[in-house]
Amino acid sequence: MRLYKRIICCCLCILLAGGALPLPAVFADVPVDAETVIEGVLDWKCRAAGAADWDALIDGDLTANAGVTADWYILGLKQYGYAHDYTGFSAALKRFADANEVESPVTDERIALLFTCLGTEPEYVSATADSAIGQLGIMSYVYGLHLLNNGVASSLTTASDVVKALLERQLADGGWAVMGAYGDVDVTAMTLAALAPYASSDNDVKAAADKALGFLSSRQLENGGFKTYGQESPESAAQVIVALTSLGIDPLTDPAFVKNGHSAFDAMLTYRLEDGSFEHAHGKGGNHTATVQAFYSSVALYRFQNGLPGLYLFGESPLTKPGTERLMALLKQLLAFFVFWRRLLENLFVNV
Repeated sequence: MRLYKRIICCCLCILLAGGALPLPAVFADVPVDAETVIEGVLDWKCRAAGAADWDALIDGDLTANAGVTADWYILGLKQYGYAHDYTGFSAALKRFADANEVESPVTDERIALLFTCLGTEPEYVSATADSAIGQLGIMSYVYGLHLLNNGVASSLTTASDVVKALLERQLADGGWAVMGAYGDVDVTAMTLAALAPYASSDNDVKAAADKALGFLSSRQLENGGFKTYGQESPESAAQVIVALTSLGIDPLTDPAFVKNGHSAFDAMLTYRLEDGSFEHAHGKGGNHTATVQAFYSSVALYRFQNGLPGLYLFGESPLTKPGTERLMALLKQLLAFFVFWRRLLENLFVNV
């Protein structure tokens, strides 16, 4: 009888591995996690761009759109730990900056931040740090502080000066905003992400961060989401995820950020479409901004879950190439798959 059971088990395993039988429902209904979102977005992007794989996507569509729609995808890929030679993209981004004579300090800082992430164009980065920080409202302080947090020096200011400037701009309700007397969820979250490296060592920053976290928690909806200018969107949830993970707070479980059993990540997922992209508003179809922010906020969550620094800290990390991780995950799934069927067969034939 043992031989009989082994023969049946082997036959079933062969059929299942070959796809002749469907995957058990217990494995089909797998919760969506950060890696699922990341890889789903990238695979959708590959299909939309006609790219065979992520490498082709980077060297093709993303490089062609450097400075326009590609930059946050590249930052997300780099911070996800994807091993690739990004020099082609970096050169395209530099050509874009030169050809368009970037005049906005915030845009300059955003481009310089990406160069810093890639470890390229130090002259552009230094020039930006010397000219742009604090020159266009609160966001020029936020992006400028990200540069300083990554070791970029500025003759214009210091990290302490920028931190002080941001703390002085905190509003009475605990939030920050581009304008007005009331905090904005997105701007508050983005400011917190920049201040995060100082929250554990600077009492003033910690006090400001605690007040801002109270503001964000009070603004969270019962479905886990957030509104900006009266409209709920995945982008607002995404920015809160980046802020919380930068501060070392788990956005999936922290009691202050789980409402009615729902987290910001849960709310963001309600905007996810079957093809892996995200929509800005329910029923409106895929949206570039919603998709890329869901992408890089999921990278932030992935980094947090793997004990890595926040999204905007670019030091060396122990991340392995995602392809290796996908292989290991697949092997684990296959092992669980065969254990399931072995137990099923044992139950079927236990009385035979």
